[in-house]
Amino acid sequence: MGIGQLREGEHASLFYDRPAELLESLVPAVRQALASGEQCIYLADEITAAHVASALGPTVDVREALDRRALRLVTQRVSFCPTGKFRTGEMAAFLERSVTDGLADGFPGVVVAEDVAWALGPEARLDEVAGHEELVESLVAVHPVTAICQYAAPHVPPSVAHMVLGLHPVVRIPLTDATDVGAVRQRGRAIAEPLGFAPGDLTLMWTVISELVRNVVERGLRGELILRRLEREHRLGMCVTVRVEEAGLTPTALLPVLPEVGPLMDECEVLSGADRGVIMSITKWVRDHHSAREAPLVVPSWKRETDAARGSDVRPQREELIDFFDNAPVPLHWLAEDGRILWANRAELELLGYTSEEYIGRNTAEFHEDADAIADILRRLSRNETVNNY
Repeated sequence: MGIGQLREGEHASLFYDRPAELLESLVPAVRQALASGEQCIYLADEITAAHVASALGPTVDVREALDRRALRLVTQRVSFCPTGKFRTGEMAAFLERSVTDGLADGFPGVVVAEDVAWALGPEARLDEVAGHEELVESLVAVHPVTAICQYAAPHVPPSVAHMVLGLHPVVRIPLTDATDVGAVRQRGRAIAEPLGFAPGDLTLMWTVISELVRNVVERGLRGELILRRLEREHRLGMCVTVRVEEAGLTPTALLPVLPEVGPLMDECEVLSGADRGVIMSITKWVRDHHSAREAPLVVPSWKRETDAARGSDVRPQREELIDFFDNAPVPLHWLAEDGRILWANRAELELLGYTSEEYIGRNTAEFHEDADAIADILRRLSRNETVNNY
């Protein structure tokens, strides 16, 4: 399967801010499941389910899929909660029965997608959400099942959102021209931080997420961001994947700072085609995890060639350089050509009194009294001039 596709055994959360964003991410997933011969079970209110069916209409024979039970739209809560109130045991029995029936009908796998807030009811407690997510996780662990638990971000309390991000190994975030870049960046940080990245690497991942999303939004593109926590041979890491529908984009058009951040990442893959647009996947492994050196580093071909030209494996040098800058006693920052702050070390944040969230991603001109002076500096640097004692 491609890097942006659903994977059997995947338990993903899908955060969206507007109904249009939900369709942007969910409809391709349902379409993919049906095209693969799998059964798709969708639990949501009648209006949302109708919108999904309508969005599928141009490319899927919805009536035919419903008739042969390849597509099941569960729009009545009593279907899985006969008592009228959410009960984990009743939901477990419903999901187990549905998956078993789907496999018995000859489907090779089942995709379960659901609006969690609707399924649990508006008054669901934190422990009920946690219990439900643990139930779904146990289901995908023993059956050929893929699960997508969708959450309408504006209606999810911060405590619930933080817990959900921590429970899911995969988070899918639709991207449209109205996506809140700051909110996406915070979700990415919530996923990466518990993995134990060094501060410099954590900021690097945060920068990659911000720049990918910002570039997609500002270009008016549509697609999806997929954040995956990884564990490979006891090695922890994070994979950031962005999928956009527009074909023909180059890697640097999708991520302009790729020449700068690319050499600092461990894996990079780009897929493109007229039928699927462009998919970019970037992976970073936690360097100081106790088993980080047990698995070989997978390096993309373009980076292997660069490293070979330097005559050695430069990964230790890169890591030492990141640590050196991040822990340097003098303030240091890294800017994009337009003046946006991509990275800043601890000394700079402490000197100015800002957190990473408040500082990174904003334009450096916002922190200078003389806007003309900083504009002149950026112009000179863009022409590769050296600026000393300005």
